[in-house]
Amino acid sequence: MVRALQEQQVRIGKQHASLSVFTRALAHDLREPVRTLIAFSDMLRDGAAADGKRETYLRFIGESASRMGKLIDSVSHYTRLDAPDVAERSPCNLSQIIDEVRQNLAFIIAERRATVVHGPLPEVIAHPVHMRQLFQNLVANAIAHNAPGITVTISHAIIDGHGVFTVADDGIGIPQDELEQVFQPFHRLVHDNESTGLGLAICQRIVATYGGEIGCIPANGATFRFTMPEADPQALLDDDGAEESSAVANVLIVDDREADLELTELALFTRPKLRCNLQSVRDGREAFRVLSAPDSAVDLVLLDINMPDVDGFRLLEQIRDDEALHDMRVIMCSGSDYEPDQKRSIELGAAGYLLKPPRLASFRDIVSGLPGLRLVDEETGMALIRCTG
Repeated sequence: MVRALQEQQVRIGKQHASLSVFTRALAHDLREPVRTLIAFSDMLRDGAAADGKRETYLRFIGESASRMGKLIDSVSHYTRLDAPDVAERSPCNLSQIIDEVRQNLAFIIAERRATVVHGPLPEVIAHPVHMRQLFQNLVANAIAHNAPGITVTISHAIIDGHGVFTVADDGIGIPQDELEQVFQPFHRLVHDNESTGLGLAICQRIVATYGGEIGCIPANGATFRFTMPEADPQALLDDDGAEESSAVANVLIVDDREADLELTELALFTRPKLRCNLQSVRDGREAFRVLSAPDSAVDLVLLDINMPDVDGFRLLEQIRDDEALHDMRVIMCSGSDYEPDQKRSIELGAAGYLLKPPRLASFRDIVSGLPGLRLVDEETGMALIRCTG
């Protein structure tokens, strides 16, 4: 009874912290870019832009909108760490996670001539999204707050019987009196309009979620150390010796908006050069007809929610009620971040939930947990294959 009350108090404390972050974002950090966006939009609409200033004003509007999007994403990530689902944890290959971080940060790494290196890293039991956020925030923070040409080194060692990860750079370091404050939400070391001030706060919450601790230690440059439970060797996935046959998978995208169909295809398949057999339809009725056809060989459905006539939820219900389609792999792909929509998707048996425009990293995380499908690297990109055996 006492333990249950203590756990409840901890949850309430986390919820209060999230509410405080959300309130601060609405009261100040979101208000500033909104004010800028409205002001310069009004100037352009009223013809008040001076000669040669139109492009500058459009740039201010674009930067403000981008900052709003980053802040909304960061606050969303922070608040969703209140009650992570333990069932979503699986063995994570951290070397692969770091490779994905490099790809995600490729532009800023090239622009600032940074180098990201790592030594041998163990597998951990965690949600891959959390691990990517953790390492990406630490690496991006190091690159953004130092002069061009720095090196970020990621390492792992056993210290006093515990696995300790280190993310260190050879930059200017962090003042001694700032070491404790850097993890506070919205705390910034420099005046930087690109920073949300939540990156390190999110890192701290992720590490705490897995029972670890993170800190910044005095050293040459900035050095962050954190603990993370390592995977039980017995729990690791072992495919050695498994015989399997494979073929390129068939993917069906269901969305009534032509622009969204194009964006999904570009983001998940065309740009990353992800090879599969791709088909798209514009409504739920047509999708069910395609899936129900005797010669249908669809392996995965990317399904929008808000469609006329037969919406995504109704179509998913029809799929689950159909004996032949009951086990069809379906990923919801929607512009709605409304939590009840995500909850209902899970209740109806969706394998995952992608926000539009979808991100390849999120798609990979979901597909990696689907039986019978696998993403494999190829010389010119990737392939989504159907596995049997």
